[in-house]
Amino acid sequence: MNYVGAWQSKDTIESMFNSLTDAVFSVDQSGRLLSTSPGFNSMLGYCMGEMQGRLFSEMVYCVEQGNPATASGGMHWFLHSNDKPVCIELVHKDGHTIPVTLQSMFLLDDSGRRTEAIGILEKLHPSQSSIDSPHQPQYDQGPDFLENVFHTTGDGILVTDACGMIIRVNAAVTKILGFSESELLGKNASSLALRNQATATDPSLIDRIYKDGFFENYETTWQRKDGSTCPVEMNISTLKDSRGTVSGGVAIVRDISERKAAEAALRRSEANLSSLVDNTKDFICSVDTESRILTLNRPFRALYKHFFGVELEAGMNMLDYMDDRQHDYWRDTHLRTLQGEHILLEQRFRQGDKEMFVETSTNPIRDADGKTIGVSYFIRDITERKRAEEERVRLQTAIEQADESIVITDSDGMIVYVNPSFVRTTGYSRKEAIGQHISFIRSGRHDKAFFDDMLDTITSGGVWKGHFLSKKKDGTYYDEESTISPVKNNKGEITHYVALMRDVTQEFVLEQQLRQAQKMEAIGKLAGGIAHDFNNILSAIIGFTEMTLYNCDNVQDVRGNMNQVLKAAERAEELVKQILTFSRRGGEHKKPIRLSAVMNDSMKLLRATIPSTIEIRHIAESDARVLADITQMQQLYMNLCTNAAYAMREKGGKLEVRLTEVLLDYEESMHYKDIQPGHYLKSTVRDNGTGIPLDILDRIFDPFFTTKDVGEGTGMGLAMVHGIVKQHGGAITVASTPGLGTTFTILLPRVEEVPEEETRIIETLPTGTERILFVDDEALLVQSNSSMLETLGYQVTAMKSSLDALAVFRGDPSRFDIVISDQTMPNLTGFELAREILRLRPDMPVILSTGYSDQVTPEKAQEVGIRAVVMKPVRRRDLAQKVRNVLDHSIPAD
Repeated sequence: MNYVGAWQSKDTIESMFNSLTDAVFSVDQSGRLLSTSPGFNSMLGYCMGEMQGRLFSEMVYCVEQGNPATASGGMHWFLHSNDKPVCIELVHKDGHTIPVTLQSMFLLDDSGRRTEAIGILEKLHPSQSSIDSPHQPQYDQGPDFLENVFHTTGDGILVTDACGMIIRVNAAVTKILGFSESELLGKNASSLALRNQATATDPSLIDRIYKDGFFENYETTWQRKDGSTCPVEMNISTLKDSRGTVSGGVAIVRDISERKAAEAALRRSEANLSSLVDNTKDFICSVDTESRILTLNRPFRALYKHFFGVELEAGMNMLDYMDDRQHDYWRDTHLRTLQGEHILLEQRFRQGDKEMFVETSTNPIRDADGKTIGVSYFIRDITERKRAEEERVRLQTAIEQADESIVITDSDGMIVYVNPSFVRTTGYSRKEAIGQHISFIRSGRHDKAFFDDMLDTITSGGVWKGHFLSKKKDGTYYDEESTISPVKNNKGEITHYVALMRDVTQEFVLEQQLRQAQKMEAIGKLAGGIAHDFNNILSAIIGFTEMTLYNCDNVQDVRGNMNQVLKAAERAEELVKQILTFSRRGGEHKKPIRLSAVMNDSMKLLRATIPSTIEIRHIAESDARVLADITQMQQLYMNLCTNAAYAMREKGGKLEVRLTEVLLDYEESMHYKDIQPGHYLKSTVRDNGTGIPLDILDRIFDPFFTTKDVGEGTGMGLAMVHGIVKQHGGAITVASTPGLGTTFTILLPRVEEVPEEETRIIETLPTGTERILFVDDEALLVQSNSSMLETLGYQVTAMKSSLDALAVFRGDPSRFDIVISDQTMPNLTGFELAREILRLRPDMPVILSTGYSDQVTPEKAQEVGIRAVVMKPVRRRDLAQKVRNVLDHSIPAD
């Protein structure tokens, strides 16, 4: 492929060449590398200048021999691929191979002789097919091998007799010309060329062929049958008989239409190159070994005129227009580049109040013999970048010294930066953290809804604030308060996220301890009332049972009495649930709840602890919901009401708790701190006790502040109320008049009503005939639950000992279809029994029942392999549905 010199001179081509990011190189006629682009060096893993003078063929992997080819010198690969890409494999510096396509082109001297070649490489994807690869597989050469090659080769083959008459052509020739084989046979080969084209009958061409026996790379233009033309390249050889007399000729013909089109495109691109360089924003020039200007573009002229008032032109010496300091700097850079060094440096131009930071890249310019004849300079204005870097340095210094952990991720959550505080807090080094997804420090203690809410907020451009439980490198957990903000580019697209995290483990632990202490204090006060209510419930159970025994002959009375017994038992069950809910440990469990129901339940518990001299009145005017933790809401009401009762302990009084719904506009929301306009549920707790002195009114929410005597309080009640309200996005205010009473007002955000599932009365309970192994150490429960299951149709084997149950199961594991076991039993607990049973039969469905245990959670049950957990007391309807669901569906532990 002919290649005419590019922008103004070959030296300038070399200068441009050294700045290309594509994989481009040049070789001389012996195949030795003259120049390589940065892209070429990067592809093969070499440094600038490291490969000059080496044979290009040393980089080519030889498939046949299995090692780097060293014998193929010269322009072998380029002569093979002078019209379209060739597929070859190159050898990287570290030894692995790289499949590439090679496109070549030639440089010509003034006489049209090829002096060197330029190659352009492009990596092949593994799924790409090879293109004219020189490494083709070997085929079996049978009797018809040459004939098959003749007809199937992609190049045209044309055979003539001694007079130039066509005697054979292959399919490729007919495809090029559009003539059939019969139309071509007998024609003179010279008739195929245009009239004004040189032909194979030219005396000079014929003499050359007869003298040398061949003529390579002969170009001409053929005329097709339809009148169109086609440029072709031919390699012509003579055919001789056994006496050495020329009997004809054979021409290998190749359609070079695409190559010619590419050459034309290349010439057009060369014409545009000068304009491109002149109109780039970068400053470009080239100088000879004595610093005389060879070429320079328009921005470079403007740069010197702007800063130094000099109009530079080609031929001028750069050293004549520099002060002593610049002169020495330039001379050092110039000499190092002439010695073959590629230099990349930053400079500052300053003239009066004018200042510019630039990045300068230098490359040596070499002639065809590899001799350095000058230096090219590419200069880029980086003033804005330097100022931005200085700003980033200041910002980074602040971030690096911050006490809070700061993490920056990309838009997919992959960590790109952590500050030293993060390293100190988590124990992970920067190297270990960067590149990881931010989820690698998650504790696994937050559910999917928690993260969905966070992602919805930040991906929509909002700022998320909340509490995380995260995990350190050593496996321990820590609590942190986090603020996650999106970072957007100038198009408004989110590119990164910044998380500001503060370790609040100690504060959280202290808060949890104090909260638990407060709960225990409240439970102690409730004990008397609970005992009173429970005795009433037991009295009802005993009374109705005695009446049933007395009226056993009267069926109607028996049914009525038993219903009353059941209602009393349900009251006892509900009371136990309230105690367990109120006293449980653990973190927040927020869900939409009806605040009116929580308030009513809290007042029932409170009534037993407050003296009868205090009248309690609670009014719920709204049945709306809030997103809250039910335990914390109970604690909020209990703390406020017990404080109010304390203020009325001497003279008695009236305690009023009211729940209403309010809509705050912008002006009204300004009366409260940190809340926005919207719908809220408003709780007021009002008493007519002693009131709060004005001088301490602003301190009542401080931790450990109390006006009670030693032993009467911790001073954390109101502080915890304040914390609960803030955690739920609400606000709390207090108004008090000494001697008249106090009113606390709490606002909590209302959430949209969630449609409740319609309660469906199941007339017919699900039944079955499967075989059940039932295990419980309580005889009454064994008797009652076995009866329940048998009335549902199941075959029940009941055991009071977990060891006996395991022995029965071990004797015949196929005897049972499902196992139901209590958790708290002597010898083997329910977990331990389940493990042994599942070791014998992994597919056995197991249901675990429990009254209350910190050790029993759905997650732990699922880890063991237990299918479901049921809480005591177990109703017949619930037991029937649970057993049927486990048998029919492999449901996970819940």
